[in-house]
Amino acid sequence: MVKLTKDAVLELDTRRRIYDMIVGTPGIHFRELQRRVTIAYGSLQYHIEFLLRHGLIEEEKGKDYSRYFPAGFKSIRERELISLLRQKSIRRILLFLLENSGSRNKDLVEAVGLSPSTVSWHMGRLIRAGAVKQQKSGNETQFCVIEPDAITRLLVTYRSSFLDEIVDRFVEVWDKETIPRTAGVFKK
Repeated sequence: MVKLTKDAVLELDTRRRIYDMIVGTPGIHFRELQRRVTIAYGSLQYHIEFLLRHGLIEEEKGKDYSRYFPAGFKSIRERELISLLRQKSIRRILLFLLENSGSRNKDLVEAVGLSPSTVSWHMGRLIRAGAVKQQKSGNETQFCVIEPDAITRLLVTYRSSFLDEIVDRFVEVWDKETIPRTAGVFKK
């Protein structure tokens, strides 16, 4: 197979739109990419395979679906974090914990509007992924974000790709530097 130059690969407008969406929305999954670029399933599949074959994007296969990143996208850890942030419920939990470190499961349930079992399930995933840690205090368990700076940096950098008003409000507050810098630390 002859490897084409980046310009040659991106010569088609459709392929360039797909590539630009992946660059601007790293960690996007196939169906979301299809929705955003409004292209037929088979056509998108063809162009993604073409971009993969020529090394412009990388695919990360998960249990349920694949996510796409620009070639050479950051570290493996940042890929893991952005993949978590691409999930709306998890993103809302992380945003709440960034602003309310040391929150309990009950606090999270009230804040994000999910059932206690759903929040517990997401918290288990976040703990296993090393994004959140828990601390037991008597009968209560408190949670905080382990890497608040990395998560905040990803939220700020890719703010527009989340299409989420909560992210927009978080970044606006963060920009004004009014968020207490206690994220990642349990409150006493």
